[in-house]
Amino acid sequence: MPILGLDGTTKKRLADGQSKGMAYLKTGSLEGVSSLAGYVQDLSGKRYVLVVIANHPRASAVRGVQDALLKQLIEGR
Repeated sequence: MPILGLDGTTKKRLADGQSKGMAYLKTGSLEGVSSLAGYVQDLSGKRYVLVVIANHPRASAVRGVQDALLKQLIEGR
């Protein structure tokens, strides 16, 4: 799976800061669907499984929410 901020479909996501490299994620999209799933590690070393699926005509707009959730989970801010 692509590593957050380093390669694949997540290369440009949260590429700056402490979140970089802290998650292995798979992205997916179809018309009206956007998804993000994988393994996330916070700064203290605790691991989580994350699954976010948006099914809506404007699902592509959820990317900012996905990134904010990842940042909060990893960095705790």
